[in-house]
Amino acid sequence: MLAEEIDMSLLATFVEQLQSADAVTIDSGPLLTSWVTEIQPDLHDLESDDSFARFTWVDEEGLEYDAEISPRAFEAANTPQMLEVGRWKLVDTQGEETEVCLFKLIPLHRAPPS
Repeated sequence: MLAEEIDMSLLATFVEQLQSADAVTIDSGPLLTSWVTEIQPDLHDLESDDSFARFTWVDEEGLEYDAEISPRAFEAANTPQMLEVGRWKLVDTQGEETEVCLFKLIPLHRAPPS
């Protein structure tokens, strides 16, 4: 079960935004359009040390990167912040401050209705 010091409202807001996102950037990295999430239907069932979102990517030089987010990112001691809708400053599972930006993608033009 989650520790009491985790801000459940911030966690729920992040999860809701993550589930509706089409793309993500981590620390101004490349635009990611797929990632792994393991989100329990009841957020209270999450274990505080278990990551529920994992982002991986390879840069132009072939170096591999990853970031994992666990409920601990939402502990008051880690000062989670929603800087604006879809833009978060969190501490990842390695203890590194991480900026996660969530995006909705829309087409530049839409086909005319049939």
